[in-house]
Amino acid sequence: LTFVTFEFLSMSYPLNEIDFFHEGERLTPAKNYVLNGKMWSGVFFNHGAFTDLFGTVIAWKIFGNETIGSHRLFILILIFFTKLILLILTFKIAKLIKSDETTKIIYFSLIAISVLQLTEYTAGATRPYLTYKDLPCLIFLIFSMEILLKQNNDHYAFLIGLISSMSVFFQVDRGIYTNVLILFLFVFFLLRKEFKTATFIFSGSVLSWIILYFLIGSNEFNFFLKDTYHYLSTKGFLDSYIYPTPFIAGEFFTTKGIIIITFAG
Repeated sequence: LTFVTFEFLSMSYPLNEIDFFHEGERLTPAKNYVLNGKMWSGVFFNHGAFTDLFGTVIAWKIFGNETIGSHRLFILILIFFTKLILLILTFKIAKLIKSDETTKIIYFSLIAISVLQLTEYTAGATRPYLTYKDLPCLIFLIFSMEILLKQNNDHYAFLIGLISSMSVFFQVDRGIYTNVLILFLFVFFLLRKEFKTATFIFSGSVLSWIILYFLIGSNEFNFFLKDTYHYLSTKGFLDSYIYPTPFIAGEFFTTKGIIIITFAG
């Protein structure tokens, strides 16, 4: 924890010029929301409501300035919390090991050092293996660890269910992965005939979507569903390569969209 905090406080703040494409994906929806209060009905999100809109709006509210600097600083803070979540997850995994405390401490230290290298303090310049966008998945894994470690796990099962809509709201693709994991966990407890735990997961999931519906309203919710559908059906074209380079060796999705368009005429 001390190392992660020191790393955050001693890093260099990114002073690179604005990336009109990637950072524009976040600044434009945020400014649009500030001006007219519209969410999905006012713009097409390329990633998710939090990533493309509310992350920037929250940053502007916290720091009191509608600037790219406020947005970048907020991203760095989110990365800091991502590193903390990774430490917690590593600690939970270490507790699952059936060994003496010394071995667990050594295991935790080695794995923690390795895992922390998977994410970097960047504001979009590079692509680390893990980013703040993975927070819903990481939180799901932590709650899953708690269920495995404790007998009385009903509240954690309910919290896992609550992640369902939040994860899609955060970022669509990570949200889909997270919901698939939630479904697998739900089926897992059904097969083990642990119906009480499965019921809490299901109840939490249903409640999370009901809460989202009433928070954003029926009109925005309908646009949210349409936006999500179009995002999933066109993701191969929208996000299949690193802008502005159309071909990157060794990646399956890199050229798929371009090849399909070419042969389709």
